[in-house]
Amino acid sequence: NVGSLKSVFTEEVVQAGKAMDAQGDGRTKRRRTEEPAEGTDAGSEAHAWHFDMLHDGARLTAFREAFARLPKTAVCGTALDIGCGSGVLGLSLLMCHPELPRVVGLEVNSQVASVAKANVKRSPQAKRMSVHACRSTVVASLEELGCAAGDKAPLVVSEILDAGLLGEDCLGTMRHAARQLLAPGYHSVPASAEIFACAVESSTLASWQHLQGACTSWAPEAYLQDTGDGNPHDVALERLVAARGARVLTSEFRALGIDFESLPAASGQHAVLEVEVMEGGRVDAIVFWWGCHMVRGDATATMSNAPSWAPSAHGMSSRREIDHWRQSVCVLPRPARQVVQGQVLRVAAFHNDEDVWFRILEDRGSAIDFPRALQVPRALGLFKGKGTCTCTAPRITTWPHLVR
Repeated sequence: NVGSLKSVFTEEVVQAGKAMDAQGDGRTKRRRTEEPAEGTDAGSEAHAWHFDMLHDGARLTAFREAFARLPKTAVCGTALDIGCGSGVLGLSLLMCHPELPRVVGLEVNSQVASVAKANVKRSPQAKRMSVHACRSTVVASLEELGCAAGDKAPLVVSEILDAGLLGEDCLGTMRHAARQLLAPGYHSVPASAEIFACAVESSTLASWQHLQGACTSWAPEAYLQDTGDGNPHDVALERLVAARGARVLTSEFRALGIDFESLPAASGQHAVLEVEVMEGGRVDAIVFWWGCHMVRGDATATMSNAPSWAPSAHGMSSRREIDHWRQSVCVLPRPARQVVQGQVLRVAAFHNDEDVWFRILEDRGSAIDFPRALQVPRALGLFKGKGTCTCTAPRITTWPHLVR
């Protein structure tokens, strides 16, 4: 029972959190999370994401129900739990499938991994699960983790998703695992994801990327007409709309799909979409979210960070207004596009191994500016930008701030 499992683990994680606080570990899971403000507790800030996940009932329910639907071919050998956290998913999988020989958990955060090891030790499943404090991408074979030589896992459980889906390097991690650790035809939980979005007018969201106010009178023109941000921001869209900080201009539209069992090329995917405008206004940003099909063959997604009004959220387990995932924002380049009701907006959607982003196309065949910090898909022939930035600075700050 995942509910009882969660309550048992909560006390352990609270105690671990106190130890983390004492050590002052300032690391964060999410690379885009800001450093803790001066005077705050760095340890609590650094591990708040894990407390949120443990108390996200919809997430745990989605995984529990997915485990129950796994075919026999998925649970006939070693299972990998990548980013295992405190071990709740791996232990839940073992409880659901007594026939499963073994789960190998990998957790990069050594303090959280120590909690997982303690939870496994006190569990009836102790002999069937091991935890290793390392990144899965440094492991060349399952033999290094105590498995038999040549062993490959037919199943991987991996919840290393952020609000923008890809920001925790889930595709790069899965790519390595598929090459080194997983059996051909492996099963993944989640199995695939769909990305949905809507166009939004919001001065608040635009201000996260673009200079506004008095500084626009003296700022260089390049700063006023910048090419947008390649890194998405997190936002609680429903709260922002309720506070009159944003207007949704289009219905939800499907942008992209990603199969974790048949991975896309590292260069990513793209799509050009035609989206009808429901309310006239200024298109400042595209807000997007995702839904995961947890098991191969699932007709609908059962885990999502969609706002409650979105059609893709219908049928999901009930959840609070804000869980540990919110939605993501891609702020669009200046000048913002003005649209009227009934107009068909051409939206280009892209992803690489790390991010999802969007651009508005003025007309067919037109060129658009592109965030220079990102690799440019060449197939569409739509872009002015050239070259690829390979340093890590764009992962930390926005491109306009970087060039300053």
